[in-house]
Amino acid sequence: MSKELPEEIKKLVDTAKSQGHAVFAIKLAGLSYYYRSINRQEFRTLQEILVKETEKVRDEAEAKKAGLKPEDPKIKQIDAWTEKEANNIREAGEERIARQGLLYPPFGENTPAGVMSALADRIMQASGFGSEEEPELL
Repeated sequence: MSKELPEEIKKLVDTAKSQGHAVFAIKLAGLSYYYRSINRQEFRTLQEILVKETEKVRDEAEAKKAGLKPEDPKIKQIDAWTEKEANNIREAGEERIARQGLLYPPFGENTPAGVMSALADRIMQASGFGSEEEPELL
């Protein structure tokens, strides 16, 4: 990727850096994406949303199961629904992370399907999650 950034992107990068974020560029599906790390407060806020969504699904599943016998076939349907909702929550969480950290370009209707997930992973890595650095023995 070229070091000379268009002025619009340079401003976004400079602003993110001035706020203490690490900024990166990556080419995915033939397009250049610019993203930044997320801080602890941003991550906590995103986690709170996930917790609320998860608790809501759990509570709904428990309410649907109330009064059913363990062998009732509706239990399997409710469990399948719960698993589907858990996947939806995970995908929504990835999207929120990607949107929080993405500087440029904005996501659009034609953004390739895997870009959101790939960027969410990169943003988490940039933010110190999943770091596999070896500690230094003193």
